Amino acid sequence: MLHWKDLTIGAMAGIVTILGVALGGQSSAHAGPAQDAASEKGNLLMAVGGSADNRMDIVWVLHKHKPLPALAKLMGDGEEARELRKEENLSLMMYKCEDGGKSLRLVAARLLNYDEEMTSYRQEKPTPLDIYNDLKAEVKKKAK
Repeated sequence: MLHWKDLTIGAMAGIVTILGVALGGQSSAHAGPAQDAASEKGNLLMAVGGSADNRMDIVWVLHKHKPLPALAKLMGDGEEARELRKEENLSLMMYKCEDGGKSLRLVAARLLNYDEEMTSYRQEKPTPLDIYNDLKAEVKKKAK
């Protein structure tokens, strides 16, 4: 025999499911990993997203690779250049699908090697270094 309690719980579960599906259908631009089969070693990561709601027309490619010897020479062979040079490059490229997916255009490319070393590029105060110095001063003050 069906009880009102069971009927109410079932109806509520149905409403929650319908709302979840309806709200889930309202997508916004996002990127999710879509690793290429050729990148078994983890040197290449691809993600797709959109330049507008309900439009998946952007492809990001993150590529970890050895620098080309000819391009490495552009930095020079001085002591400073050797200290700053990294053994592997980390590049980020953004492509846009156009003409209904018939063409792919490189929109932007960036070498991230040195970006990842920055701690407070064009940030408001306090910077991480300011916080570190304040914390260090506070620890010294408490130790006295």
